[in-house]
Amino acid sequence: MIPKKLALIVLIVLLINSLFVDLPLFPQRTATRSLMFLFAPAILLLILAISRFRFKIFDGITKIFIVYSISTLAASCAILIIFLPFRGIIVYERNIMVKFIEAFFSLTLLHMIVYFLYINSVYRISYRTFSHIIFATFLLLVIVGIVEYFEPEVIEIFHVQPRDYDRLRLLGAEPSQTVLIFSVVSFLSFLLARRSYVKMAVGLTYFALLYFIASKGIFISMITSVLCLILLNPKSLTSIIAAIPIFVVAIYSFFTIVVPGLKLDITYSSSFITRASGMLSAVYILFTYPFGLGYGTYLSLYPEIVEKTSNFLSKLFRHEFNLSEIYMMKEYGENIGAKSTLAQLVMFNGILGLFFFFFLFYRLYTSSKFVFARFGELNSVAYKFFTLTLFIQLAIGTEYNLLYIIWLYIAFGEAVRKNG
Repeated sequence: MIPKKLALIVLIVLLINSLFVDLPLFPQRTATRSLMFLFAPAILLLILAISRFRFKIFDGITKIFIVYSISTLAASCAILIIFLPFRGIIVYERNIMVKFIEAFFSLTLLHMIVYFLYINSVYRISYRTFSHIIFATFLLLVIVGIVEYFEPEVIEIFHVQPRDYDRLRLLGAEPSQTVLIFSVVSFLSFLLARRSYVKMAVGLTYFALLYFIASKGIFISMITSVLCLILLNPKSLTSIIAAIPIFVVAIYSFFTIVVPGLKLDITYSSSFITRASGMLSAVYILFTYPFGLGYGTYLSLYPEIVEKTSNFLSKLFRHEFNLSEIYMMKEYGENIGAKSTLAQLVMFNGILGLFFFFFLFYRLYTSSKFVFARFGELNSVAYKFFTLTLFIQLAIGTEYNLLYIIWLYIAFGEAVRKNG
């Protein structure tokens, strides 16, 4: 078990690292993206050394994570063995074996380590201390948002590239990442707040900054979450009352932000067609490659699949989409991957990734009964809404590769399930 003081330090280090995902290295201004790949394994080794390599795995998600990591590693190894004689070891001037190790570490093993450290830290520190850390993080992001709105050049020091659009990105690399980081911190702040006026202040501040972050996916996720919440709890008056103001704000934002943004994306940008093709490709992969494309071999297999699905969508809608991003994948092997977490997990691990995603969602969503017992009905309804919103956003709008902060929210849900 981690000592309490060490648990506090670990939580703060992980949280800071989860926020600064686009911090540049000076003087080259090359993105670190995240130093989590150095910090997390080092912290884990330190903890193992302190405990003399005696530790207990005591939560369900860690156990499933270990099973998922081993099974996907085995499946990807089998795919690699079958793949090599036909396609060779070099794809887009990259070594498949090196990419295999790199992808497994960064996309599965590292996330498992981060979750393990988060859950152990959350278990060890007090409720009051955890609340103070979360509220301090929320205030930091709000201050950054205000400064960025009025003096955007001040925030450029935390980014590799200068901002060439009006939307806020806070400390994230882009608004699609920022909206998930800010949402997790805001959701936790709302749940941890004991006073109604504090909850209201957190909620209003969240929606105000959310409007200027202007992520289309989060408003679509919220509208879908509200509808799901009412359908899943048709007799809950609290659910209906709580859903009404959120639904009104989300609908207003949908017509003022989402619709105009989608029109621009469909007409000029490559964002819409790349995400839509990624989701359709995930369906195609489930039927043709049930265990996914593998951690390294996806480099060769995925560009062909996403090109097929993008051409299909173009013919289906009879529209000339901007296929530049897909073209760069196919011809030059740049930024190969799906643009949402669910599609990305399916791309790599097929049905195993799909099961893992929905296991996490089920585990978190069913923790609402423990939230209800400990914090009351309003917090339980809010927790359901937040969990639905988070996972719908991961399914359609945000890829989780560098968004380690989602494991803090998952660790919080698991800790409430364990001991409130």
